[in-house]
Amino acid sequence: MTRAFGARTDPHVPGARGVRPEAVLSNAGLPTDRRLRDDGGMGFHHVALATNDPAATQRFYTEVMGFELVKVVTGPTPGGGGWSRHFFFETGASGDAGMIAFWEIHDDKIGEGFRTDLSRSLGLPVWVNHLAWDAPDLEALAVHRERWREHGITVA
Repeated sequence: MTRAFGARTDPHVPGARGVRPEAVLSNAGLPTDRRLRDDGGMGFHHVALATNDPAATQRFYTEVMGFELVKVVTGPTPGGGGWSRHFFFETGASGDAGMIAFWEIHDDKIGEGFRTDLSRSLGLPVWVNHLAWDAPDLEALAVHRERWREHGITVA
């Protein structure tokens, strides 16, 4: 993990102002094991993304990724234009943390067919906005890779 202190103010980056590169890309001060936090700091709870196909999303994250659907919340959208369903998958992180969630949105103000491809929608290469998963060791990673291949996913 790196701390990005003022990445836009680095004088060695075109268009940036003021901060040394070593301050931008330094691991100094981070605990040896990033997952152990005893300083009362905030952890990661979930990231939420929109989906146009909730059934396919659920199949992928349960069958291919092996995650468990642990929570579903349905209610009106803000502004009263429709309804939404927010569903959460436990990714294997400890407790109620590190989840990935999705929004199924039915709202006349938002409409149907909204874009969910974050990078392309913003004019960026597909590799810019992404999620990265972790495995405890190489053996566990090999098990996941095999499951992904069995589901037709190309894995390096």
